[in-house]
Amino acid sequence: MNAIRYCTHRYTGRPNVAFVCGHALRLPFPDRSFDVVVNVEASHVYGDDDSFFREVSRVLTRDGKFLYADYRRRDNVPALQRLARDTGFAGTFHDITANVVAACELDAGRRQALIRAGVPWYYRILANQQLKRYAAIPGTPNFQRFRDGDRMYFMTCLTQLR
Repeated sequence: MNAIRYCTHRYTGRPNVAFVCGHALRLPFPDRSFDVVVNVEASHVYGDDDSFFREVSRVLTRDGKFLYADYRRRDNVPALQRLARDTGFAGTFHDITANVVAACELDAGRRQALIRAGVPWYYRILANQQLKRYAAIPGTPNFQRFRDGDRMYFMTCLTQLR
């Protein structure tokens, strides 16, 4: 809810912009409500890719666009691509893992400074490694999984065909 309050305040007065709290597997919108759906770095924790793709398909208009970026174990991406096709989407998943690795390396100092500046010292003591892992700081297991190719970061623009 804090994110909703922040975004509502930050973008007050913008036309056609609203922020709604919902669940990605049960979106609180009527069928065919949107021309575009955007999902970035979130679906890997939903636990039900089939329901997620069906729900996005449900709220998109015919010929609507699904802008999607996330990461998965590399060997799970082909199944995700098949699921997207089976749900009525067309498009190509682009492997941008090398770019993400390079960005993590270039941005590591800024990310660590954000952790130092934005997280209370007592929490940093308790959770410093978890925060660095979450931020994919070089040397952490998350970063290494991308660098070694075990994890694939992809992006796509899928078109709703049904």
